[in-house]
Amino acid sequence: MTGGCEKCPPIVRYLEYICETCNDTIQLSKNQIVKFDKGGFEMKQKTKKIVSVILCGIMLMASLGACGNSTSSDSVSDSAENTKESTEKSSEQNSEKEPVVLEVWSHHGDPQAQILRELGEKYSEATGENVVVNYTQIAWDDYIGTKLTTAFAAGDGPDIFTTCPPQIARYVSAGIAMPLEDYLTDEMLEDFTPSYIEGVTFDNHIHAIPTQGELLALYYDKDLFEQAGIEPPTTWEEMIEDAKQLTNETRAGLTMRVADDTTIPFNWFPFLWSAGGDIMDVAAKKSLLDSQAAADSLQIYSDLMASGALNIKPSRNADEIGILCEGETAMQVTGTWAISVIEKDYPDSNIGVVPYPVQKAGDETSSAAGGWSMVVNAQSEKAETAAKLITWAFAQDTEIPVKWCTEVSFCYPARKSVLEASDVYKNGLRAVFTDEVFGHEKPELRAPAEVYKILQDMIQQAMYESDGKTAAMEAHRKLQEFLDEYNDVI
Repeated sequence: MTGGCEKCPPIVRYLEYICETCNDTIQLSKNQIVKFDKGGFEMKQKTKKIVSVILCGIMLMASLGACGNSTSSDSVSDSAENTKESTEKSSEQNSEKEPVVLEVWSHHGDPQAQILRELGEKYSEATGENVVVNYTQIAWDDYIGTKLTTAFAAGDGPDIFTTCPPQIARYVSAGIAMPLEDYLTDEMLEDFTPSYIEGVTFDNHIHAIPTQGELLALYYDKDLFEQAGIEPPTTWEEMIEDAKQLTNETRAGLTMRVADDTTIPFNWFPFLWSAGGDIMDVAAKKSLLDSQAAADSLQIYSDLMASGALNIKPSRNADEIGILCEGETAMQVTGTWAISVIEKDYPDSNIGVVPYPVQKAGDETSSAAGGWSMVVNAQSEKAETAAKLITWAFAQDTEIPVKWCTEVSFCYPARKSVLEASDVYKNGLRAVFTDEVFGHEKPELRAPAEVYKILQDMIQQAMYESDGKTAAMEAHRKLQEFLDEYNDVI
């Protein structure tokens, strides 16, 4: 850290900090990080002067986590016409009030886009306000890449945008993600499934409204299992043996995320959690990767690689259910988003789903909770209206979340009342998630890119270089060094 006085706090990475005491500009070193609190790194609100600098850190996080596979298009929508139409409708209803136009950005295409465009009209009808939503759809790669960060750096960011927990952290740190707990009643909070609120909470502040949850499970080809005379696996050993038995020259036994990138820990988390392990303690002072649970959960990858049953080079994204439905694999770890694709594109397939296998019979299964949330831009002059809108739509209203989660593309609601309001969750593959997976999930890890990189390298090492225990211990050493360095600067 260069410059400054003794009161200058070294807490945020990749930014310049303007000290309120000495008014000096502090350039923090690359290795300084933010404070960790209750499962996520605590973020401190800063002045607008630092936003453009810290946004480089957001870009580092863009590839992290697994927020779910939602419908999107490859183009940016032309929203001017939609805005004009919505403005006219809203103005007719509330002609005495000047409309408040809210810019909303996301990667969601139709039909999610249509729901978002209609939010202003529905909110105006319910509240008597005159609010118009101008929705802009941005292509996925651009959206999680640089589109948002560039816009915020230029002061042109939207009033509302969607993101997922691993990415929220950087927006919190940049002072962009507005705290929303003052807009949420106790009744609203009690209605949310705890894991989804936990996923958007930083430093005891709720910085987003969860709109949907994405749960992981094990899908399988029922015909192949019937032909082989075997049942779907319930334990790790059974999963590996079934994968080996169902592997042939043209088909892998199992497909899940194993590519060398920071998304692969998302599939590994449930193995670790169901075995009773975790990554670090709550205070982020101690790595927990030196546990037997960590070693055992990594040995799965080592054993699968040795067996030749793992699909290490899938024909498409490892989450895409077509890999299973088109016969490329016999089993696949993927999420709830696959159900809508099966119904639409593979109606004649015979696909089943079971919870994540556990280490031994009697252990409680686990799942990782990905998903998407609505965030309000704290720098917006319309932030209060934006906060009221998304709170009403996704924390109070039931009709909109039900439509969002059931009619758009199947996903799990973040609220218990929404789950209870629709029979969709009681049928077919959905019933398995409702009865056996939902309620066993934990939020995906909210941590800096460095932590995900350590976990990524750990899984790769278990697959290609060593065994589970060796990989876990090496990662434990790296993670502890990182946490020690972190604790030295807070």
